[in-house]
Amino acid sequence: MTTIANNPFGALGGQQGGLAAQSAYEEDFNQFLQMLTVQLQNQDPTSPMDTNQFTQQLVMFSQVEQQMAQNANLERLIALQSVGQIAAATSLVGQQVEVPGVQTRVTEGGGATWRYGLPTASAETVITVRDATGGTVFRTTGATEAGRHEFAWNGRDADGEPVPAGTYSIQVRADDADGEPVIATVSAFDRVDGLTSDTGQIMLDIDGRDVRFEDVRSVRADA
Repeated sequence: MTTIANNPFGALGGQQGGLAAQSAYEEDFNQFLQMLTVQLQNQDPTSPMDTNQFTQQLVMFSQVEQQMAQNANLERLIALQSVGQIAAATSLVGQQVEVPGVQTRVTEGGGATWRYGLPTASAETVITVRDATGGTVFRTTGATEAGRHEFAWNGRDADGEPVPAGTYSIQVRADDADGEPVIATVSAFDRVDGLTSDTGQIMLDIDGRDVRFEDVRSVRADA
């Protein structure tokens, strides 16, 4: 079930502060115009007041008005962007997404899929699947070419028996021809259970873990 801690349209409410400032500005400007009108009406015709100061204040008010309008428009754009991101993130609930990390959940009778990247070619790549306690349940060899590769595990241990449902992870160990390690990057596919939006940042709930929305690398339909 999708959970959104804050109203997705709450960002639009943030404009209230800008509206209050705009109202205060308009009140001050109206008072200034009233004072200017009174002074002009009561000035000595033979010795008119210097209008430079009034002109400067009018220019200042105009600049403030333009700045406040720009700020209000920027707040609206940010709010709309936030709403759009939440809408996009909500569509991921129930989907399989690829996110950085080595662990994913395996359902009863199911399997798991990971992707790993090698910055350079390796002489040997060994993939080890571990359970939540760190115990080895399966081991195999992987691709050695540089680039990104996919590893799909059928959810069975070294004896071909189905493993219990739970959280599993992989370790990718690769060495080059000189025996030097080739550091692999790993990402895992898992289902999005829900999402939250607390401090302006959208977090996906994946098997009890909080994953940033922007860390999603790819999406698959949940099988």
